[in-house]
Amino acid sequence: MLVDVGTLTLDGGGVVELTGGIITSNSDYTLVNSDNTISGYGLISNLKLTNDKIIEAANGTLTLDAVAMTNNGAINVAFGAFMTLANGTLISGGTMSLAGTLAVDGGTNTISNITATDSGTVGNRRISMSRVARSRFLTIISTFRSATPAAV
Repeated sequence: MLVDVGTLTLDGGGVVELTGGIITSNSDYTLVNSDNTISGYGLISNLKLTNDKIIEAANGTLTLDAVAMTNNGAINVAFGAFMTLANGTLISGGTMSLAGTLAVDGGTNTISNITATDSGTVGNRRISMSRVARSRFLTIISTFRSATPAAV
């Protein structure tokens, strides 16, 4: 799907199945996920994204590449799935649940103001998440909140 207008809003309360496809923009356009679940594997790239419902990596790897996301909803990584942040991806707000793996690759990627709902490690910091891989390109802003205290 090519976002080729200033702002494209997905609404209707359904499920958008991403099965190896691409959601992208040729410019700095905005995609608003109003009330849908975007689920699957593939690539979301080169856009601003407002998530008001659910974005879920499932059945493979969902890569967010150069995405600036305002997350008012939930980001989920299903068991066995990967979500890769690449090339300056920024995620701010909402919740993040990792039953799978969050990977980071290339650029400085940032997660801020997120409430995490599982346990694990990001970089060298113990937080409430399951698994995070290749964390040398990830910055966690000090306002990152954990839903449960992490073990020491």
